Amino acid sequence: MAGARVSHFELQADDPSRAKAFYESVFGWEVKPVLFPGFEYWTISVGAGEPVTGGILRRVGPRPQPLQPVNAFTSIISVSDLTRVLADALSKGAMLAVPAFLVPTVGWRAFITDTEGNLVGLLQPLS
Repeated sequence: MAGARVSHFELQADDPSRAKAFYESVFGWEVKPVLFPGFEYWTISVGAGEPVTGGILRRVGPRPQPLQPVNAFTSIISVSDLTRVLADALSKGAMLAVPAFLVPTVGWRAFITDTEGNLVGLLQPLS
């Protein structure tokens, strides 16, 4: 199957309300609760017209260790100003996992752990 793309992602959280506040504040995402009997779930919309959506659910396994996530599938979020987003994320409870570094011909990258211990990549494209 050619052209398969990621269309949905999920973040596990010890405190989904805290994760909701972090992602809404830092990235401007819209996070809304969905009512499923006996199951906590919040949908994420990353922006109008964007093809990728996601969700937050209460953690069902062990919390990842820094730079050793239980789930090695890491999301990379494109940002227009890496320095500003890093400062904002760190001020709201994220921790710096890997400082900013240049990937030639691609852009500036960095990694943080969010308020729930999940590893998150950031990318400021060169163009």
